Amino acid sequence: MEQANDLGDNLVLTAVRADGAGTATVVTAANRERLIEGMHQLTSPQYWGQARGDFMLWKRSSDSVVTLRLSPRYQIGADSPGMTVRFYISQHPWYWLGGTVLLLMLLSGLTVWVLARRRPPSA
Repeated sequence: MEQANDLGDNLVLTAVRADGAGTATVVTAANRERLIEGMHQLTSPQYWGQARGDFMLWKRSSDSVVTLRLSPRYQIGADSPGMTVRFYISQHPWYWLGGTVLLLMLLSGLTVWVLARRRPPSA
């Protein structure tokens, strides 16, 4: 469907909660050629990496990206404890690294203690 607009060189992406379960995503541009070019831009790392929130406006240069959160956050699907932990760790990688280092130190200390107990008494 084509519609007349005055977006000029801008492209707009908006994502909102759809009726039922899911997300409705709309990308729009001034014309078909600009939309195709904009979709290629959007899927490139320099643009996609800047996507935050549920509204995004951009032009031909990656420093022109504007993003906003207009709607409240929502979740699709069941919430399992394992996924909650994985999400938390992905959002806080330093906790994961610190926990791993702490676990390795604990295992090293336990190994030293067990080996010290197995050592025969020296005369």
